[in-house]
Amino acid sequence: DANLRGDLFQVCDDKIRDLRVRWNAHSVHVRGQSWRTGLAEIAAPSTDEGWLFTMDPMTFVSDNPNAGHDNNLRPNDVDLLIQFFRRFGNFGKRWVISIFCFELRRGPRLNRYQLFLDEMERFRLALGLHKETHEVSYGNPHVASVFSSSTELLDRIREEWQTLHNV
Repeated sequence: DANLRGDLFQVCDDKIRDLRVRWNAHSVHVRGQSWRTGLAEIAAPSTDEGWLFTMDPMTFVSDNPNAGHDNNLRPNDVDLLIQFFRRFGNFGKRWVISIFCFELRRGPRLNRYQLFLDEMERFRLALGLHKETHEVSYGNPHVASVFSSSTELLDRIREEWQTLHNV
């Protein structure tokens, strides 16, 4: 815990209170706002330092880009993330981005699973990064796309994922 520092974004009042109590004595800033409005306040560490940027939206949706600050991820959110990371220029060798999306339903009319995978590939290409995708299913797939400029780091993450997944 002592080595952790960064920003946590949460809009639910009960969770904000709990997170502030938990991280009060640390260098983790609990921000009572949506990540969409708070991205501009995040300062990246030096490219020599490690950095984990992670988010866990409930699902991926392609509809209603003006839905506000809900807990879903949309293509226009991917655009925000691309703009955010491009502003730093070089991507640190020890930086990792993880986007873990829940409830990616597959259906004949709407395939959220494929929409998410397609947008994660667009994200990867826009930033020139490498990507790993990991999945766990409890009915509907929960999928993590993990990005880095380091293939070695992604190999290590894949090995750890396989160890945990096979337990």
